Amino acid sequence: MASLIGDDEHTAKDDAYVRAMKCRKWVVVSSALCVGVFANLFIPQKFSIYVGTVEIAAGTWRGLVSAGLVYTVVQYCLLLTQLAGRYSELLDQRFGIRELEKAVAAQQQQRHLMEEINALENRYNRAESSGNLAAVGIDVAARRSTFSRRIENATNQIEKLQEQIDALPSHSTPTASYKACEVSIDAMRLLLPIIAIIIAAGTIARAL
Repeated sequence: MASLIGDDEHTAKDDAYVRAMKCRKWVVVSSALCVGVFANLFIPQKFSIYVGTVEIAAGTWRGLVSAGLVYTVVQYCLLLTQLAGRYSELLDQRFGIRELEKAVAAQQQQRHLMEEINALENRYNRAESSGNLAAVGIDVAARRSTFSRRIENATNQIEKLQEQIDALPSHSTPTASYKACEVSIDAMRLLLPIIAIIIAAGTIARAL
């Protein structure tokens, strides 16, 4: 019942995997309540409130726990659908593959900028030594300033890329067996509520 009136301890800010893992608890709780009520393991008792004594009928309890189960099952199915669409990406993030790809891309960009700096310096040195800059009326000092700014910008980008690379965590690519074990663990965790749902559905069917 807490699932019907609470926020299920997760919001849209959480990742699909986190939301599904938190929702499974409510699926199991709702299933257990249905089994208890429909198998007559739970017998409603009278209880006192300020205005007198109240007793909720068994049919009302069945309706309440059934509504709770339907709500959690629908929500859990939607969350599993979301998770299925992003699971491969989530595994890559979990294993650090995304970080490795970022590091490789940053290093490639770094090498490209270094090559650009070397090319700029070589072009300028050749032009200046051959006198081509002055021959065509180009201000040598202005051209030197332009090249210097471009080299400085490239150097700053390299420094920033190096900082990003250094900040990335160190990861090694996991083996296929490691990945298989990780997926199996997730499957066991996420399939358990489905077993609880099946048990609850069978109990309800026998009681009707």
